[in-house]
Amino acid sequence: MWYVAETKPGKLPLAQQHLKQQHYDTFVPQTHETTIHPTTHQKQHVLKPLFPGYIFIELNLKVQNWTPINNTRGIRHLLTGASKPTVTIDDQDDFGHPIPIPIHDRIITALLARPILYLDPGPHPGDRVKILSSVFQNETALIDSIQKNRVHLILDTYRVPISVHRNQIEALHDGKGQERALARS
Repeated sequence: MWYVAETKPGKLPLAQQHLKQQHYDTFVPQTHETTIHPTTHQKQHVLKPLFPGYIFIELNLKVQNWTPINNTRGIRHLLTGASKPTVTIDDQDDFGHPIPIPIHDRIITALLARPILYLDPGPHPGDRVKILSSVFQNETALIDSIQKNRVHLILDTYRVPISVHRNQIEALHDGKGQERALARS
């Protein structure tokens, strides 16, 4: 089962390192963001935690002792049922400590399937799009890059680069309603 621990501010990498040294498996879902560097004004792609300040830890409470996690460098505490209005005996271990609350398997399965999420609704480089208006109306293309509201495309038919406004394109979808795109790394 997977559980969640809150990390101390700015200490996520330290917490992950020390948990690994203690032989705990961890997972930090990330999101891909495009930002502009404040001094060089260059576009940069960065990975940031999807849930800043939290780390997922895989535990088997029947085999592994979870109490050392709360004393791990960089960890504030495991999330437990202690915040519930009434804590029953079933919510405590043999020493009266609140037991960590597991994360639902469906949530973890979805997060593990896509460890890097793109929260921006798009479009993204690598997406296939249809041009809605311009000389190349109804042509399909591959997004090469995006700069502000300009989308730089490679036309499928002519293999030539063009640039259009973001509002002049729409994402292509397959029969299941899923966006058809190249693998995003």
